[in-house]
Amino acid sequence: MSDNVEWNKIKNAKELIDFLIDFLYKVFKKEYIMDQYKKLKSLAPRSKPEELKYLIEPNVHRVAKWYEILHNIKNRNYSFDLRFSTDIEEFMKMLIFAYAFDNLLKHGVVSLDDSAVMGQLQDHRRGKFESFMHHVLVASNYTSHGFEVTFLDLLEEGKPDIYAKKGDLDVYAECKRLTRNDKYVEIAIEIGSWLFQEDINAIIDVTLLRTPKDEKSIKEVAKAVKKAIELDRIVKNDYVHVYVQNLPELIEWIAPVQISVPEPENIEFILSTSYFGIFDGIPKIKNPKIIILRNPNKYEEIRRRLKKVFQKANKQLESVKGRKLIYIDVSEVAGRPTLQLPELIRLNIGPEIVLGRVEEFVRNWLERHLNLDAVCLTQYSLYLDELGLPSFITWENKIVTSYVAPGWTIQTLIIPVPSNYTPELLVNRSIDLANRGLHKLAEYYYRRAIELNPNLKQAYNNLGNLLNKLGRSHEALIYLNKALEIDPQYVSALINKGIALVKLGKYNQALECFEKALNLDPNDKKGWYNKALVHAMLGQHDKALASVNKALAIDPKYRAALKLKEKLDKAKDIEEIG
Repeated sequence: MSDNVEWNKIKNAKELIDFLIDFLYKVFKKEYIMDQYKKLKSLAPRSKPEELKYLIEPNVHRVAKWYEILHNIKNRNYSFDLRFSTDIEEFMKMLIFAYAFDNLLKHGVVSLDDSAVMGQLQDHRRGKFESFMHHVLVASNYTSHGFEVTFLDLLEEGKPDIYAKKGDLDVYAECKRLTRNDKYVEIAIEIGSWLFQEDINAIIDVTLLRTPKDEKSIKEVAKAVKKAIELDRIVKNDYVHVYVQNLPELIEWIAPVQISVPEPENIEFILSTSYFGIFDGIPKIKNPKIIILRNPNKYEEIRRRLKKVFQKANKQLESVKGRKLIYIDVSEVAGRPTLQLPELIRLNIGPEIVLGRVEEFVRNWLERHLNLDAVCLTQYSLYLDELGLPSFITWENKIVTSYVAPGWTIQTLIIPVPSNYTPELLVNRSIDLANRGLHKLAEYYYRRAIELNPNLKQAYNNLGNLLNKLGRSHEALIYLNKALEIDPQYVSALINKGIALVKLGKYNQALECFEKALNLDPNDKKGWYNKALVHAMLGQHDKALASVNKALAIDPKYRAALKLKEKLDKAKDIEEIG
């Protein structure tokens, strides 16, 4: 493995996977990985839900699962066929950890010759390595911004986790994690194993009215699920409510029916799994299984745990002088669940509600503890492509203080899974992503296309169009003007610039753009429609009607123009009656 890997120069899946395998060998040592891998394989038969026991097993290090995922991808000729949603989530964590730890190695913050560092890396006790992962991400973020970083807790027990210095600025950070209740994972394994055994394809939506605490709880939930499937009806008792929706063995990928998951704000854990392949010449999803576990008291439990975490972290920081921050990883309890079938499953707003309530609780707590500067809520975010494969990964920080208005979010690290896309292909991909509502990812790819080819007018134009739709018209004008610098007769950019000017209330300038575009292409229906809109806004009824009729002459089924014409006709009728 090269010690000077440049992440932005990794161009394809093979280079990425080979680098990650070498990275694991170098950092964790091959002998240790193979020992942990043997323990992992002893847990369950290959590719069955029982294998997920590594999530709760205290004697299996997470690196064993990472190793398995990478070698499965390599053995499939570097094809990202990640079947379980948990595998996708693990790939995300591995990639972000590798990026962050590699950054610390390059800057000399950590050394593999340091026994304390190796002890943290090879600590397989439940949650220990996961906590170190969080420390690494926080430290790497400071390092990337020019701070000198020290892991104080490695030097002396009882000290804050991280010390960062930049000039006269001293920052002390305590890093904590909120983790999900392991019993929810055990319940998912129990239900999933039975679904595989019985070859049942379904969505199992389970609400637990009491927090599961023992083996009896697990068996009680599994029993209720089996009853709901056998009776083909909702099952409710004092402990659990079970809803079952049967799914076909094969679902055609071409315009599949979306499955809507209601009330995602109380979801504790989701496990989804399926195969994707070509069956009878048609792309299809095979053997889909989705298990949803809910907790109606989720926020109250998070709040109680947060209070304990704050008390402990505050005590760790009370003796130091400088800026004091608490970093809390909320990915498992308030982040958006990872789904293996993003195009099939529609998850409405929900995690955002939980995170908002957590943020408000944190702010109120800080108002009573003025010795602390801020709390930073961190979480992983994963964007998947149309096949459910990782395509864009971020580690995001939400800074909360007692004196900053709510809603300030910063993005600290973006790691796209590399591909060999040309700028033109990136633009085409972005159009599809924007149409599916993945605006943040579409914006990233447009910007990436511009980096690769600064003279690609389509990238500037489409980015401007997207920013218009997102209500960022001032910003949109920058990119639309750039597209027009490259090609002053670019009709689409002229129309999109006109739309931006309309949103900014500059109607006459907008009309100039539309008229110039229509002089270049009199058959552009979008130009005529938007020109009609502006005339209507200015009260120029006849001009608006003439323009909208031009648009409909080009496309008689143009829905937006039909609606506008209907409104204009009604307004004219009222005027004539008056």
